[in-house]
Amino acid sequence: MFKYTHLRPRRRAFTGTVINAVTSQYSTFQLFNNSSYAEYVAIWSFALTSNLAGQLSIGYSQTNLGLTAVTIYPFLAGEAPPPGLPTAGTSLTTLPQNYNIYVPANTPYEWPHNYPFCLLPANWGFYVQLVGTNTAIRVSCIWEAIKPEQLDEGYWLETNAVLLANQPGS
Repeated sequence: MFKYTHLRPRRRAFTGTVINAVTSQYSTFQLFNNSSYAEYVAIWSFALTSNLAGQLSIGYSQTNLGLTAVTIYPFLAGEAPPPGLPTAGTSLTTLPQNYNIYVPANTPYEWPHNYPFCLLPANWGFYVQLVGTNTAIRVSCIWEAIKPEQLDEGYWLETNAVLLANQPGS
């Protein structure tokens, strides 16, 4: 979906964590774009597994949820990590549900494509939350920071127009 003027593996990172089950609370993971420059964060891959079957909510927020920071691993050892702040923890409330996916117990769900799941502008976050209390989830994520001038806007718009035209009922 993207054409780059440059591909920079030094701008990629990954993380992974286990969010333990807490009675009457919802396990939540967020990747927040904390870029001080107008860089996008492209989420290339994410995978998760839950100890119990349930509905998984995937959404976007214009705020950092303020969960506990998770370790960031740059793709190239010794490099500084790119923008992107992964956090994890539990919440007393459910977050707005943009996409819902049913996840069987102990069965991984992942984004297996060779194009990003989403692009996050600065100060936006991507989150996953299991809509069921007292449930542990395991999450991993790969992302890349991309400067706006590295994206070919015409190609991006053209690709989205083709995808929309092929939607059922179009």
